[in-house]
Amino acid sequence: MRSTAETAESVVSRRAAAVGLAITFLVTVGACVKLGADHVQIGPQRLSPISISLDACPYLGAVHAVSVKLNDQWAYALDGTVTWPTFRSELLEELPMLEGALSRAESHVPERIASRLETVALDVHLGRAELAHATSVADVVFPGGGTRVAPVFDGVAALSEASDLVGSVCGWRLAPSNALTP
Repeated sequence: MRSTAETAESVVSRRAAAVGLAITFLVTVGACVKLGADHVQIGPQRLSPISISLDACPYLGAVHAVSVKLNDQWAYALDGTVTWPTFRSELLEELPMLEGALSRAESHVPERIASRLETVALDVHLGRAELAHATSVADVVFPGGGTRVAPVFDGVAALSEASDLVGSVCGWRLAPSNALTP
């Protein structure tokens, strides 16, 4: 059996090693930021805006409006402000509106944006199918008990990419800013 002094020495040694690793990590991250802040990318790569007609803005505005509303509803559901039945009802009402707005906007934007809008529409369609089986917000975020990728994540990513490509030509960001799409 080990003595108390050996055990205390072992604990101190492990803590010192952990502190050393933490300091090394922080110094390394600090150096990376200092030396290459413009070259360090965490998360998805932002896309550069492309040229679009101002005539597309009313169609993209409809996508933006529904997306902002859905983003707010997700925030309320995830923080527990609204109950699952209320949130589910809101999704069932808003998702068809988003699908329609996406469909109408596709023909008014360049192919690179349209293809992302098509992806969002497909993920909205798949998400609506998940709602039929969902009994909670967790079922929507982790379909099949977490065995499948949630369509909402792919849809948010595609909408964020479309938003990057649109840029600020319409006077607002297509996708609402949140933790997933800053």
